[in-house]
Amino acid sequence: MHKTFVARCTEVLLYAVFCCGCALWLALPFFLDPLLIIFADEFIAAASYKEFILVFLMLVGAAGLYILFELIRLFRTLGGDPFVIRNAKALKRMGVSALVVTALFIVKCLVFFTPMTLVCALIILLLGLFAFVLANLFEKAVEFKLENELTI
Repeated sequence: MHKTFVARCTEVLLYAVFCCGCALWLALPFFLDPLLIIFADEFIAAASYKEFILVFLMLVGAAGLYILFELIRLFRTLGGDPFVIRNAKALKRMGVSALVVTALFIVKCLVFFTPMTLVCALIILLLGLFAFVLANLFEKAVEFKLENELTI
């Protein structure tokens, strides 16, 4: 199937973001100190803030990379039949990952509150719910497709 310009750009961006994300995730423990100086907030002097932020960013980064990985796998099915149960399950796994990230942001709000952390938690919660709705939509599409294949 011929890919459109937008599809090619999306594919390139998915792979680029995934590769850059992996590199940043692996490098984070080594470059956290300069990052904390550049992006300092009011908690930088708090005890154990550096350790908390490192664990927080590593967990959130891992979940983000997992979501990107699932998106890449889902995107690859667009050349054939995207309405398969595996894609619906992938969307559910992405939704669960987004809810885990939301929980991590809520924990960060409880420990080191910033308004932007709360905003991020709400946005990620919405994205997780969006993934669940899409998963249900895909399941219904697979169901209709299988039903139509049986009637032909």
